[in-house]
Amino acid sequence: MSNRKMTAEDRKKLLRKFHTLAAKAGMDADAKADFLDNNYGVYSSADLTAEELKEVCESLQGSLQSDEGEKWRRRVMASIGGYLSKNGYENNDRMIKAMACRAAGYKSFNKIPVSRLRNVYHEFLEKQKTAQRVEKIKAEDSYYKKVINDFAKSEQYKIGN
Repeated sequence: MSNRKMTAEDRKKLLRKFHTLAAKAGMDADAKADFLDNNYGVYSSADLTAEELKEVCESLQGSLQSDEGEKWRRRVMASIGGYLSKNGYENNDRMIKAMACRAAGYKSFNKIPVSRLRNVYHEFLEKQKTAQRVEKIKAEDSYYKKVINDFAKSEQYKIGN
């Protein structure tokens, strides 16, 4: 679709893409009409030129991607914050972002791509789960040690020996 004339089929695909992206962005029919009216002076996507259709699709795509990134950034902040809190470390946004950058291998928190944010999020969740399992094992171990010590101190044990 770059330098050639847009066919009816290409236009149909772009219209379909626009409606799909608008739905993903949570726009209903009224919201789409308002968006088109405010930005392009039309009420229907069918009235957009080919260039306008491409532009609106790119715009919606970009906003959806930035929303996705923000969602994962918040998740990463929460997972690292939870990990630090459970391990008794003091934490703040600056410290959490620095940890995320080190874990992802980036210098800027906002430059970390969604794929790496997902990895970091899941890694810190796994660290929390591992720490919980270790704590459970420690608790069980101390319980069994107490039971064994109590038994060893009991009269029954002394009588049997």
